[in-house]
Amino acid sequence: LGYAIGVVFGILVGVLMGSLKYVSSVFEPIIAGINGIPKIALAPLFLLWFGLGIWSKVAQASMIVFFVMYYNVYMGMLGISPMLVKLFQVMGAKRGYVARKVVLPSLSIPIFAGLKACVPFAMIGVIVGEFIAADKGVGYFVLQATQQFDSAGLFSGIIIMVAMVLIGMAIVTFGQNKVLAWQRLGHGK
Repeated sequence: LGYAIGVVFGILVGVLMGSLKYVSSVFEPIIAGINGIPKIALAPLFLLWFGLGIWSKVAQASMIVFFVMYYNVYMGMLGISPMLVKLFQVMGAKRGYVARKVVLPSLSIPIFAGLKACVPFAMIGVIVGEFIAADKGVGYFVLQATQQFDSAGLFSGIIIMVAMVLIGMAIVTFGQNKVLAWQRLGHGK
């Protein structure tokens, strides 16, 4: 859930900031400043705001994922050729057509790169939240194993985390291969 929320807001804000130069010039320094805050330092704040339940972990994961996705999409937007957009506009293309034929294809690789990069970061966000305040979950299990010097339990937790990240990455890669089949991603196949 934190992954999905962070991805959606990261894409929306990245497109907005990449599209509107004035908005970007005002808010980019603010976003960069907030991104500079260690995310683990925000975990107690989320705990105060959202309590011990799932929502503090969702907020932590969303915050981390947002910045990864935002910067991927924002930089992708900056990489779109203004000349290509102008060419389509001169030829009479409407905004929606330009968005479908220029912007979306140009952002497809940065978006999927962000989706892949966000999988482990979402896991980090949830685990950090579980380290700080939880009575269940993989992070809680790992923390308990660490405090009890249970190396087998600790490695079990780590293996579970790695498996979860690998499953998430496999799902994103499957989606990428389906959606971007037309690009072949430079593999020459």
